[in-house]
Amino acid sequence: MVVGYKQIAEANEAIRTTVIEKKNKKTGEVTKKDYAEVFQKIKAFRMLFPMGSITTEHQFIGDGVVMFKAFVKDDEGNLLGTGTAYEKEGSSFINETSYIENCETSAVGRALSMCGIGIDLGVASYEEVANAMLNQEKPAAKTKKVEKVQAEVVKETPKEKKEKEMIPGYPDKDEMIRVIKKHYPDGSEYQKKLIENARVTNPDIEKVEDMTEAQMAAVYNKFGGR
Repeated sequence: MVVGYKQIAEANEAIRTTVIEKKNKKTGEVTKKDYAEVFQKIKAFRMLFPMGSITTEHQFIGDGVVMFKAFVKDDEGNLLGTGTAYEKEGSSFINETSYIENCETSAVGRALSMCGIGIDLGVASYEEVANAMLNQEKPAAKTKKVEKVQAEVVKETPKEKKEKEMIPGYPDKDEMIRVIKKHYPDGSEYQKKLIENARVTNPDIEKVEDMTEAQMAAVYNKFGGR
């Protein structure tokens, strides 16, 4: 089936939105606007492409900052859209503990928007706007860490990127899986909840081994490798 504008419009109509209120600091005027949460965009995408794929890859992780790129493909594997996101650890409440997962989710939301999913409400998803509003309360100046990350991304060659198979500072997947299962045993409610959270970005995740390296690293980091 060829998916066209009509089918995309119908899928977008099924998206439930969340309202965000913004207050103008100068005038005090409060405006309200609807935004789509990323999981709603994923649901709409699955309505259009049941066998399609949403994948992510980390562009950079280190020094408390992370960059992700997401790729959205249709049922035949054709690339429909990409999205990139950046997050800094501790820059908002959710980023205090989950800045890697938050960044991955934001990248997925932007990639889906590029495909026309939820685009009637704007490119930014609810999570991005809410996070941006929280960040407005903090200094907006660039830190040396941000400048360092940008420099690293710019100077990284395709060969270096290909050779970088694992997240810097973390062990291989087998070791991260061992630590994760130690704290979230197979069959436990804790592991079920962990998998449920991981499936926000990829509904195909069924077990710990299916999680992305970034998701594993985020959990591994909580326990310091123990």
